[in-house]
Amino acid sequence: MPAGEGETAAAGTAGSAGAKKGSKKADAAPRPKMASLFKTMSPESLTLEDALRLLSLPREVGTYEEANAETGEVSQVTVAANNGRYGPYLTKTTPDGKSETRSLGSEDEIFTVDVDKAKELFSQPKYGRGRGRGAAKPPLRELGADPETGKPVTIKDGRFGAYITDGETNRTLPRQYAPETIEPADAFRLLAEKRAAGPSTRGRGGRGRAASAKGAKGTKAAPKVNAAEAKRAERRAEVRKLADKGWANTRIAEKIGSTAATVKGDIDWLTANEGYTRPAVVAKAPSSKK
Repeated sequence: MPAGEGETAAAGTAGSAGAKKGSKKADAAPRPKMASLFKTMSPESLTLEDALRLLSLPREVGTYEEANAETGEVSQVTVAANNGRYGPYLTKTTPDGKSETRSLGSEDEIFTVDVDKAKELFSQPKYGRGRGRGAAKPPLRELGADPETGKPVTIKDGRFGAYITDGETNRTLPRQYAPETIEPADAFRLLAEKRAAGPSTRGRGGRGRAASAKGAKGTKAAPKVNAAEAKRAERRAEVRKLADKGWANTRIAEKIGSTAATVKGDIDWLTANEGYTRPAVVAKAPSSKK
């Protein structure tokens, strides 16, 4: 191979490798920072100042000293404000890297909240989103003792809205009432109605299916009882018909394929429940033999 061609090939290979290396460097370049607009903002009214403030998040609120509840050791924590998927919030970070959050009331507070306010928020219990997380929410309103049960009645905020409770019986607050204005007497009445109605019959999952199966069995049992009653009524009608002819119990039993005791029981039932009066028994005529 001529020297010129080898040099050209080598140069081409080196150039290709350099291009690939340069491509990797280009891919590794930092991406431009992005931030979501607040709910109160719109692209048309957004100013450069607003955009720069959003891109500056998270905002460092400041630091303060906090004592460890278990060890009593005092350390300095850092608080930052930011906007997230579930709204505006504060993050408190300890020197060992552990963090804790609290929600803010509005997006505007991200830029106005100070250290004192942050310290106050973190001193309060956290209300968790899931079951078993954080402390229970305080009631929206306390209505006093129920005159029927003596239990304290409150209005609480639940997953499906406000509800009235005495700690045992719960009743969703009807739409025509508001937690702030409902009269205690109306709340007591609503709870009394719920207690009188008893527990809900709606089932979920296995419980619902088990209840349906139990109900199905009960439905099947009913026709059996009805069929037995119908058969018994049919037999009694036949007994009465033959008794009206003056037949004796033994003769009736032979005719219907039963027993004399059963026939007597049917006659007694007809007498007690239908006022039946049996005519005199006529002796059976002897059969003639040829």
